[in-house]
Amino acid sequence: MATLEKLSAHCRVEVDTSITSAAKAHGVPIPDNPTNEDSVGILAVKFLSRLATILGATLPDFIRLVRGQTTDDPRPNKDLYELRKPLSPELAEVWSRWNEVARDDVVPEWLPERPQRQRQRPRNHGSIDEHLDQVRRHIRKGQHDGRYLVVQASLADQWPEVFISPIGVVEKAGTDPPDIRIINDYSYPEGASVNDYTDRSHFPEISYNPPADIARRIATPRSKHPLERILLMLGDVAGAFRHVYVHADHARMFTFIIDDMLVVDLACGFGWCGSPAWYYLPGALINELYQWSHPPLPVPVSIPIPRHGSFWCDDHSCIELDIGSRCFVANLALRRAMATILGPSAINERKFTTWSVTGRALGLDLNTQQGTLWQDGQGSAACGWTDHGWFSDKTIDLKSVGQSSPYHDVLSTSSSLFSAAAGCCLFTWPIRSSPLSRYGARRFAVIRLDLGQRGQI
Repeated sequence: MATLEKLSAHCRVEVDTSITSAAKAHGVPIPDNPTNEDSVGILAVKFLSRLATILGATLPDFIRLVRGQTTDDPRPNKDLYELRKPLSPELAEVWSRWNEVARDDVVPEWLPERPQRQRQRPRNHGSIDEHLDQVRRHIRKGQHDGRYLVVQASLADQWPEVFISPIGVVEKAGTDPPDIRIINDYSYPEGASVNDYTDRSHFPEISYNPPADIARRIATPRSKHPLERILLMLGDVAGAFRHVYVHADHARMFTFIIDDMLVVDLACGFGWCGSPAWYYLPGALINELYQWSHPPLPVPVSIPIPRHGSFWCDDHSCIELDIGSRCFVANLALRRAMATILGPSAINERKFTTWSVTGRALGLDLNTQQGTLWQDGQGSAACGWTDHGWFSDKTIDLKSVGQSSPYHDVLSTSSSLFSAAAGCCLFTWPIRSSPLSRYGARRFAVIRLDLGQRGQI
């Protein structure tokens, strides 16, 4: 970890040196580091705007400058490195495509009807009006993390090819103090949006089934080691999509305007239909490395039972036998995997849990001691383990967010409890659209489970 942190810091210094050298060569004053972390760095905005104007740079060339992409080191994200081929042959394609991202970013493909210039630039959603201070703080964080290039809105005249999409906000559940998530509405305007123009035929294939995987992971060791305790730990990647950069030639499609500032999202945005597919690559490789890696320890691992991880986007669920140092080693292995694949800033310490027999993942309350998975919402439902398999105790309706969620392409087969209770289903209705949100159509997966009906996952 220390080595990765030193490499990351060294690369940041080189990036800063590249920018300051260009500024000095063209007589652009370099501002002091901003001290107000609660608002957008206006000094940085003015500095970069003036530098871009004096250079007369195209947007792709200016992005390469601020990323520090050079002939010697063309990598856009300095925390990413090409990886060795994984042990699992089924991940060969994932590994190959991720190494392409590490070298050259995500290169979106577009449908032929996409115009060269946007015909209409929509306004932001009214939901941001009551949260402007929080929105500005998020933009400031994006500046600091290197996710956002923030310049004066007048630069849109120098870069007329940019596509402006509206932003909105949703409140995050269960945060203290209350927090928001910025949603880039890449599905608006209908018929002429970024998502409408995206060619989805070359997205990486997604393969998620975490509820069923978690259920199996609880059941299998219970049957093989009935006297041992089973513990659960949840790990999370910090700002998952921000680690996956978009190629400089295509970043023009991912922009918004606020407070007379043009914000270019340099990473896969929350709201773009391609983000979940491209983030699946590092998620799968983190899980693979977690399962196979053995961090160096002063004492040997107590029992050589293979690890089996489960993940959904940036959420990783670890279920292990509480034997000797096994859980301790698994914790190290997951952290090491995240840092190796995405860099040292990828570990979200705030959302890493301690080992416990209970936990909450993917909207499910898990209990490894009782062998149950519960979902509580407007109603509640449960699945539990018996000697005959998994069962559900009542009829439930599962409502899953659709196009406004980055998971809409996989929710129809992998939503919470849908997979875990698949063996109990008597029938299902087709997925259907319903105009419930300004951000896009919602999808509904409805499952009816008979009282006490049993079945194998």
